[in-house]
Amino acid sequence: MKSILIDASSAILLYKSGWLETTVAHYHLRTGSAAYRELAVPGYPGADSFQRITAQGRLEVLPTSANLAEDHNLASLGAGERECIQHFLAGAGHFILMDDGRGAAYCRDHGIPYVNALLMPRILVRADPEIGRLNVPRAMAQIFRLGRYAPWILDFARHCSDEALAPFRP
Repeated sequence: MKSILIDASSAILLYKSGWLETTVAHYHLRTGSAAYRELAVPGYPGADSFQRITAQGRLEVLPTSANLAEDHNLASLGAGERECIQHFLAGAGHFILMDDGRGAAYCRDHGIPYVNALLMPRILVRADPEIGRLNVPRAMAQIFRLGRYAPWILDFARHCSDEALAPFRP
């Protein structure tokens, strides 16, 4: 099972859209302690779910480590996104699931494999036949409404090749 590093915004989008359980069924999710603190705030949407899947071992919280590489270009990112990228650089995952624009730009500029939550229905449909191809456009539209995506990001998510998504499949 592939391990993926996820930031708080992506995890929340997957939770709100109903795709969190499908994602944790096919991947071992990992996040940094800063992102987890954002996810587990009592009373916030999904906090109970994130605590439950963590207790079940389906979301692993990676501790902040002094051994993480420090790139000064990461300084402008939020703590959760910065930790996510640092853990990836330390070898803690196969790819990153991130919806932060500056974090995604860092990944793109540094050749780090990443996707956003908007792409997860397209990626997971091949791994889980129960999803059904007809549900994918509806799911992507829902995630688009919940997130803050530029129209070109939705266009890319709808039209990128299946081959481009292959490395991210379970």
